Amino acid sequence: MSERIGVPEAIGGYLEHLEITDDARQGPSSTLTYRGSEQECAVWRSRFLLFGATRISRSPTGDGEWKVTAEFPWNQSDRGGGPTEELPTDVMELDTGISQQDWTQSPVLMGHWARIGCNAGITAVIYGIIADVVRDYQSGEIKAELDDITLDTIKTKEEVAFYRLLARLNDNDGTFLHFNISDMGFPWAIFRMVCFRGTTSFMEFHTTFRRTITAGSPMQVQASFQGVGKIWTTEEVAVFEGIPEMGWFTLPAGMQWHKGQPTVRKVFRQKTELNYTYTGIASASALLYEKHGSAVLLDEDEIRS
Repeated sequence: MSERIGVPEAIGGYLEHLEITDDARQGPSSTLTYRGSEQECAVWRSRFLLFGATRISRSPTGDGEWKVTAEFPWNQSDRGGGPTEELPTDVMELDTGISQQDWTQSPVLMGHWARIGCNAGITAVIYGIIADVVRDYQSGEIKAELDDITLDTIKTKEEVAFYRLLARLNDNDGTFLHFNISDMGFPWAIFRMVCFRGTTSFMEFHTTFRRTITAGSPMQVQASFQGVGKIWTTEEVAVFEGIPEMGWFTLPAGMQWHKGQPTVRKVFRQKTELNYTYTGIASASALLYEKHGSAVLLDEDEIRS
């Protein structure tokens, strides 16, 4: 034991207790207790401090001897590797949250528009038109069309809204599309959803990838700020963080990830924990984020032009 911590046997005292704890999440730790004279235990205390003990206590035993107990955030025994040789623990987790998002952000709707040739810019124009007509209807500005003489209903309020939406879609050059009555099924369905049913949001699930590294010494690992605040692809995250292909999970393909700031904090037995977090995003805009590598962002063409 004395060779392991570099203390000559001539110092005196003897090892009374050695306890090694192996924790799958936070790694190994050890507790040593030496007994001897008060002077011998004082020397042991100095040596323990020198070799990185995070907690030391001394007390008389009542029989003329003293004991000194030291705690190390690694395996501090003659069979242990010490702070620089023991591998840090590395835990990877996948978590899910849920939030309410505005209906215009629905990736399902975006997929429908994409299939009929509308990019994100055109879709944004269409959504603005639909929202305008919804406001006109709900404010009472849109009214049923009546015969001037008989006051019979020529067009219901809903029919007037339908044809106003059709006209607005065709009159707006920003869409670069022409809508026939037969093309109105999809935009009219969105109008009815928002205006008649009052559905203005949808539930969105957020996948969060979290990597936690726990170590006993900064000589083992230090926090990395590479790509913080930027958008990563699934492949980039998997390669950079070393996610095993045959592990408990793989990241969803095709998703984009926003890398958060790393956190560093003290944990059990004075070990240090580094946390890296990536939050999944269906599609990020170049107006709001920068990309780390090869991610394709919305609105990139508009920014370049």
